[in-house]
Amino acid sequence: MSVTAEGDGWCVICATADVEMMVDRPFDYHYTNFPENQREPDHGSGIVLLTTDFTNIMAVTATATPMAIAPGDSTLLKAVMTAGTPPFEYRWYADPYGAIDTWHDRQESLWAYPTTTTTFSLEVWDDNSYKAYDTVEVIVGAGLTVSASPDTINVGESSQLEAVGVGGTEPYSFAWLPTTGLDDASVADPIASPANTIEYEVTMTDAGSNVLKDTVEVVVRLDVDASTTPSSIEVGDSAQLGATVEGGKGAYTYAWTPTTGLSNAAIANPWAEPSQTTQYTVEVTDEGQQTDSDTVTVTVTGGSGPQACFTWTSADGPPVELYETVTLDPACSQGNIVAWEWWLGLSPGEPPLGEPNDSVSVYGTQPVLYWELGPHIVKLRVIDDQGRTDEMLDTIDVVSK
Repeated sequence: MSVTAEGDGWCVICATADVEMMVDRPFDYHYTNFPENQREPDHGSGIVLLTTDFTNIMAVTATATPMAIAPGDSTLLKAVMTAGTPPFEYRWYADPYGAIDTWHDRQESLWAYPTTTTTFSLEVWDDNSYKAYDTVEVIVGAGLTVSASPDTINVGESSQLEAVGVGGTEPYSFAWLPTTGLDDASVADPIASPANTIEYEVTMTDAGSNVLKDTVEVVVRLDVDASTTPSSIEVGDSAQLGATVEGGKGAYTYAWTPTTGLSNAAIANPWAEPSQTTQYTVEVTDEGQQTDSDTVTVTVTGGSGPQACFTWTSADGPPVELYETVTLDPACSQGNIVAWEWWLGLSPGEPPLGEPNDSVSVYGTQPVLYWELGPHIVKLRVIDDQGRTDEMLDTIDVVSK
């Protein structure tokens, strides 16, 4: 703009002088007259009217498109000029620092990538070195991600929780609930050592009072320990079984097998009254469908010893023909048998002496092929868990076809 001062006499701003001044509104100019060759005024002061012209004032408007973005998005900054004398020199600044590329901060427009709500400042100089200034704020919405590492742990182990905030206005504050098992519920990355599977919720609040929430689950593996009291009973007595469970989530369900001799196979501590030594297995399932199992053996002493028994069959039935396979089956044996010993009578008329032809610790049938005619004497000896034995003999006649 230009200002014209009208007056007379000796003056600091000479009468009828054109003076360049940086003003943005009309104003009154106070003056004092000084006679020639005098440094003191000889008559009063006054007010002179200054004529102002606002038609050529340089100004700049800083814009951002869009002015509100989500975390990770960008915005286009642009300088919009009013008046001034080209060419223009631009300089962009960001608070906080780092939201713009310093290689491009002297351009009329540029892309910005703020991670938090940021105020961008713009300075512009024209060819006459006049300066204009403006600011624009870009609001970045807050974002929150939560993790647990590892997210599945064993009983007694720990997991590192972490809440990562983006956008909004720093600093952030954090609050975790429940506080169970946490070393510090007010930090972004507490250590969690829960006894059971648990879901934690974190609330993040930024400096602008924006609130975000998120959750993360830490799974604690099931750990089942089966026991019996006492571990050994007499025939007709009972033992108390028990399943101790740690970890998992919520209520547990129980399934004991075999169910023989149990008062209730679906509870944690049934009574067991087996007639022979029995190994029980308990499988536990939690609300999250995790499962774990353990076994325990109830030893039964006393009572009668085992009873050896077997049957035999062949493809064509008795009599057994030469080179025909015979199947021996000890399923009719009684007692808590832990071993089956066979004398197969491979030679006709030979008594079952010496070492057995076969000895097994798991129940199963026994196939035999006879290739000689005559009577074959077969013996089965069974041994129970107390070391007691019983034997059975039978004769298989092999005839020619």
